[in-house]
Amino acid sequence: VLVDREEGGRQAIEARGVHVISLFTRSTLLDE
Repeated sequence: VLVDREEGGRQAIEARGVHVISLFTRSTLLDE
């Protein structure tokens, strides 16, 4: 995954047993 939008999608995918690696998160891109 390029950007984790931090909307719960990553957790939903990982709950199904798939490991997710994101290069960036929404908060780091928007400097929040």
